[in-house]
Amino acid sequence: MHFDRDADEWGSRLEKLEGVTNVQAESAGYYRVLTSSGSKTTMQLVELAASLGETLTSLSVQNTTLDDVFVHYTGRQLRDELVKPPAFTLPPRPGAQP
Repeated sequence: MHFDRDADEWGSRLEKLEGVTNVQAESAGYYRVLTSSGSKTTMQLVELAASLGETLTSLSVQNTTLDDVFVHYTGRQLRDELVKPPAFTLPPRPGAQP
């Protein structure tokens, strides 16, 4: 989401909303909010901005995928595991003894 005016207190305001589990300040006025109830939090965000006379200039809602969960817990993409290059070994030199 993006607010027209960036204020330091936005982070703490957003954290207090019901269902919010994490708030990340992305850049000036942009925030990423993780919540257990996207639709409820969206309504709360709109109501909060209106009550403060602020303008919510951008808002997008994204559902969490299983890939998102995997990356969160492992720190890497599933495809990184599936497409590991084979270990490279040099072929033996002709006439070399083991």
